Amino acid sequence: MAQRREAGAGLQTGNKGDVLVIPVQLERGRYGIVMVDTVAEISWIYRLTSMGFNPNRLELLAAKSWKYDMSSTVLQHGRA
Repeated sequence: MAQRREAGAGLQTGNKGDVLVIPVQLERGRYGIVMVDTVAEISWIYRLTSMGFNPNRLELLAAKSWKYDMSSTVLQHGRA
């Protein structure tokens, strides 16, 4: 039996739906991707580099874990 897949604007998930890959426009003429790991509670922002000595690469701009943030605790337990 074939699995039905929802079409999203470039949105892709892992097998268990735990990693999201989202294409974004960072500034005029510059693009990147945001990766969100919902299990490990980490997100990364990469810029797609298409110019320079080594074109077609990803450059890490930022990474953030929200595992121990207060907002994460509130969402999990429903209280502050």
